[in-house]
Amino acid sequence: MDANINHINVISKALKLVSLAVFCAFFILLSNYYYSLQSDADKIISGLSITVFLDKNHKDKDVIWEAVESSGLVLTKEFVSAQDAYLKTIEKHPFLKDVSVPGDKESFQAYLKVLPKGFPAQDNLLSIKNGLLKIEGIDEVVIDFTSYGEYVKIKNVIDFYFNACLIFAIIIFVFFVFKSVLFVAENESNARKLAVGFSAYLLASAAGFVILWTVCVFVQYPLSVKEGAVFYIIPFTAVCGIIFKD
Repeated sequence: MDANINHINVISKALKLVSLAVFCAFFILLSNYYYSLQSDADKIISGLSITVFLDKNHKDKDVIWEAVESSGLVLTKEFVSAQDAYLKTIEKHPFLKDVSVPGDKESFQAYLKVLPKGFPAQDNLLSIKNGLLKIEGIDEVVIDFTSYGEYVKIKNVIDFYFNACLIFAIIIFVFFVFKSVLFVAENESNARKLAVGFSAYLLASAAGFVILWTVCVFVQYPLSVKEGAVFYIIPFTAVCGIIFKD
């Protein structure tokens, strides 16, 4: 009878360790999804800007530039003169150089590449556009609302995941503190058992990560999760094991 009970206890502990390894792998994949979204958001926003075309007939472009910066709506990323705008167009479309006629250079407008100061939601972008158009010497403001909208959607998902994970982590930490205090208060010798159990759970969690990483390398699936996050997830999973300890 005792042998059967011991056998069941061994199986139960083994299943618990395996479960922690699986949980760790799941948290790693969840974190990987988060960092993949973050990478996508960074790529989108790095290629976005608002183009502010300056009036060709305005003699002092620096005055317009200063007015844009002092508006408090945007940050200047780049100023492109009319001459540089012409050269950039020729660089992108070399065939235009052969068909250009005298006076073509004068038809190009100087422009500013600017970035929104606030969160680029559609309402904010519209406010920025309307505010910039009120500045004397600005001819047109071009904003890619579609790309900015895509960025906002991804950023909202990222913020949701971050806040949800933060709340979950705080709850788990509170439960861990109460569980540890009650477990040790019940018997002082339980402190050693708690330390041994936590070490075993750490090893199980680390094993889960190593197995997942090996599988990803084998199937050539890229892991975007940062190394620092892994060192948080492994002990976090071990803490979960302590909470659900009998």
